Amino acid sequence: MIRLGLRMGVIGGLRTSLPTAVTTVATAIGALLLLLILSIGPAMQARADRVAWISSPYLTNPASVGHAADGSVTYIATSTDHIGAEAVLVVDVAGTGPSAPVPPGIAALPGVGEVVMSPALRELVASNPPARDRYGADVGDIADVALEGPDALVAVRGVAAADAALAGLPVTRFAEAGTVPELSGVLGVLLLVAAVGAIAPVMLLVTIGTRLTVRSREKRLAALRLVGATRAQVAQLAAVESVVPSTVGALLGCALMLALRPAAAHVSYDAGRWFPSDLTPAPWGFVAVVVGVPIATVVATLLTLSRVQDEPMSTARGARASRVRSWRAAALLVALPAAYLLVAGASAGDVLGGGADRATAVAFALLMIGLLLAGPWITQVVGDVMSRSGRVAALLAGRRLADSPRVAHRAVASVVLAVLVSSLFVITTPAAAETLTSTDGSGQRSATARASVFYAAPAATARVVDRLSSTPGLRAPTAVYEGALQTSAGAVRVWMADCAGLREAARLDGLPCAEGPLLATGDVADLTDGLGAQGEGITLDSVWDAEVSSLLAPAADAVNTLHLPVSRVAVMPDLGGPDMPDLVVDSSLISEELHELRPTLVVFRYDDPVALEQARTVVVGEVPGASVATRQTVFDGYSQDVRRLYRIVVLAVVGIVVIASFSLVVAAMIGLVERRRPFAMLRAAGASVAVLRKVVLLEVLTPLIVLVALASVLGGLIGSWAAAAAGSNPTSHWSSVLLPAALGVGICLVMTSGALPFVGRVTDGEAARAE
Repeated sequence: MIRLGLRMGVIGGLRTSLPTAVTTVATAIGALLLLLILSIGPAMQARADRVAWISSPYLTNPASVGHAADGSVTYIATSTDHIGAEAVLVVDVAGTGPSAPVPPGIAALPGVGEVVMSPALRELVASNPPARDRYGADVGDIADVALEGPDALVAVRGVAAADAALAGLPVTRFAEAGTVPELSGVLGVLLLVAAVGAIAPVMLLVTIGTRLTVRSREKRLAALRLVGATRAQVAQLAAVESVVPSTVGALLGCALMLALRPAAAHVSYDAGRWFPSDLTPAPWGFVAVVVGVPIATVVATLLTLSRVQDEPMSTARGARASRVRSWRAAALLVALPAAYLLVAGASAGDVLGGGADRATAVAFALLMIGLLLAGPWITQVVGDVMSRSGRVAALLAGRRLADSPRVAHRAVASVVLAVLVSSLFVITTPAAAETLTSTDGSGQRSATARASVFYAAPAATARVVDRLSSTPGLRAPTAVYEGALQTSAGAVRVWMADCAGLREAARLDGLPCAEGPLLATGDVADLTDGLGAQGEGITLDSVWDAEVSSLLAPAADAVNTLHLPVSRVAVMPDLGGPDMPDLVVDSSLISEELHELRPTLVVFRYDDPVALEQARTVVVGEVPGASVATRQTVFDGYSQDVRRLYRIVVLAVVGIVVIASFSLVVAAMIGLVERRRPFAMLRAAGASVAVLRKVVLLEVLTPLIVLVALASVLGGLIGSWAAAAAGSNPTSHWSSVLLPAALGVGICLVMTSGALPFVGRVTDGEAARAE
C-alpha cells in the first residue's frame, strides 16, 4: 500500500501531477508564512537582548546601579541628538577603577574626546560635513551584538568622569538579557486581532491545499473499496498519498524561510531593519512545521474518508449543501446596536483610559463575530441575485456561490477581517492625533532651536552662548532660566531671560517686553495681579541651583525657590503649545539672584540647515548630555507612538491581505479542479475560455467586494463612535476608510489573476474525453 500510495501521489500522471504540485506549493507557502510569524517573537527578544545594556529599566535596576567593592564603575548617560531628520543615540561613558565594566560590542571604553560609532552612524556622519567632529575622534566600531539593527545610529563617547557623573548612573555590570515591552491598550488589542488574522489565513491556506486532491482521491479509493480493499488499507493508502506533497511542501517552506530572511529583514518595525539572523524561529517552530503540517494534512485527509468508507457508491454523485439560515444576519443586526451602546456609553474621560479601550475591544469583537456569522448568508444572497442574471458568467458564478456559500466565504474571510481592523484604525488614530500631518501641536516657532543644557554649569553655558554667537547663520542665542509657578489651575511654566533677546531668538514677535519685566498670559496675569494687590508677591519653584551636583540622591541638585514682588503684570498673547511658557520674567528683575541659579536652555534662531548642524556640533561637543530640539523634532517626539502604531498596523494589514490572497488563489484552483468535468463540457459546448475565466473572477471578487464594503462601514462606525466619545470629529477621516478596502480588493485581484492561466489547461478536451 505504501508503494501504491507513492505511485498514485507522485507519478500518477498529468491529472494528478497538477493538483499535487499545487498542493505542495500551497503547503510550502503556508509553512513559509507560518515560520515568519513564529520568528517575530524570537526576533523581538533578540533585539531586546542586544540593547539591554542601554535600556532604561535595566539602568534603573538596583542590581546594576551602584559601586563595586574595589570602587570600579562605569558612569553611563544617554541623550538624543539629531543629524538632519535622523535621531542619534549618544551614550556618554567614563570608567573609574581598574575593573570598570565595558559595554558589549566595543573592545574598550573610549577615552575623553574619543568615540566608537555604529556603521550606519559613520556613513551618516561622513555624508554630513558639519557633524564630522561632533562626537570626537573615531576610534572604532560598535559590533552588531550591541545594536538594535543594521540601521541603528549609536555613538558611545568618552567623557570626563566628573561630567559623566552629573548626568549618568554608576553601573557595575551590563545586562545581556532584555525584556520585550508589553503592549497595552488599543495597540495591544489591534496587534492581538492582527495576529489572529494573520495565523488564520495561513492555516486556511494549508487546509485548502490538502483539499485540492480530495475529489479525485475519493473516486480512486472508492473503486478500491468496491474491489475488496479494507478500511485500514484505504486509510493507509490515503495517508501515504497525502503526506508526500505536504512533507515536501513543509521542507520547501523551511528552505524558503532561510533563503528569504535577508529580504524579510528589510521590513521595518520600530528601529529600522532587522538582522537576518533575528528572523529565526525557535527549534520547536521548525519541528512543529515539518512534523505538524504533514500530520494535520493526514488527519484532514482521513476525516474526508467517511463517505468513501461507508458508501463508496455515493462518490459518483455530489451532494448539495444545505441552505444557510437567515439567523446569521440577525446576529450582525444585534451586534451593531450592542457595540454602539458599549462605545458611546463610555464617558470622554473613560475613552482616554483603559476602560474605554476594553469597551472598544469588546464592541469590535462583537462586530467581528457578527460579520463572520453573517458572511456565508450574505454570500448566499449575493449568489441568488447573480443567479437571476441573463449573463452566462454571472449565472454560473451565482449558482456556485448560492450552492457553496460557506466555502466561498471561507476564502475571503481573512481579507474581510483585515479591512475591518484597518478601517477601525484609520478612523480612530487620526481623530486622536490631528497633528499627524502638521507640527501645530508644538508652540516652538519654525527656524528656531532650543539647546537643553541642564547638566552644564553656568560657565559652560556661557561658553556655548559665545560660540553660538560667533557661528555664521545663528542669531541671538539667549540663555533661559526655567521655573514653575504653582496656581490653583496647576503648575505654570516660567521662563526667565533677557526679554528682548528671547523675543528675537524664539521669534516671539508679539512679546510686549516694553510693557514691563513680568509678562503673563491672560489667566495667569489675573492670578498674579490678585497676589500683587494683596502684597504677597509670587514664589517660583523648580529653579535650579547654580552648582551642578548629580541626579542621584542624596547628592541630587538643589532646587531653589525664587520670590518675586508683584507690582504689575503685563498681559502677553498665548504663545501656543505645551512647550511654551505662560509667564516670562525679564532677567533685570532677578539680576541679584542670577549668580545663584543656572540656565537650563539656550534658545536661538538659525538661517539654514547647515547652521543648525553647526549649532548641534557646538552644543553636543561642549556639554555632555545636551541636545538641540527644533519644532520638527518636538513634533516627532509627540507623534512617535502614533507613527509606530501606523507602521505596525499597515504592515499587519498588508501582510494579512497578501496571505489571504494566497488562500484565494488556492481556493480558485480547487474550484477549477473540482469542476474540471463541467467546465470542460461547457468549453466543448462552445463556451470560451474568457467566459470561464470571468466566472472564476466573479466567484472571488463579488462576495469579496460586498463583504469588504460592509467591513469598511462597520469598522468606520466603531472608530467614529470611539472618536466622538473622546471629543474628536472623525467625519473628515471617513474618506480614509476607502484606502484599506481598495488595497484589499486590489491585492486580491492581482493575486487571483495568477490562477486564470490554468483555466485553459484544466478545461481542455482531455478532461471531457477521459470522463
